[in-house]
Amino acid sequence: MTTRLQQAMDYPTPDPDLWVLWSGNDHAWPDARRETWYLTDMKLHILKGFALFTYDSASAATFATKKDAQAFLQEHELRRPHPYSVRITTIRDLIAERFVDNRENTC
Repeated sequence: MTTRLQQAMDYPTPDPDLWVLWSGNDHAWPDARRETWYLTDMKLHILKGFALFTYDSASAATFATKKDAQAFLQEHELRRPHPYSVRITTIRDLIAERFVDNRENTC
């Protein structure tokens, strides 16, 4: 059964046990101002080859282990002029933090 929050256009779709590199603002579901973006391995900076961000969770670079995610991050930070400001969590933890089913805040 799909809940209302799972129908949100930006609800993460990858396997919840995978690791992901992401960032976002301070707003969580159901606040329409929320933004979450992910590092992707599908879009790279044209000249320097470092990973870019995407809003599409299906295009996020995902990893089987946290160690793999950290290695990807380190590799791409070496190509980038400044470090990424991202978090490394599982999709499950991201959902728990960003998509709390709290209907009291739906004003």
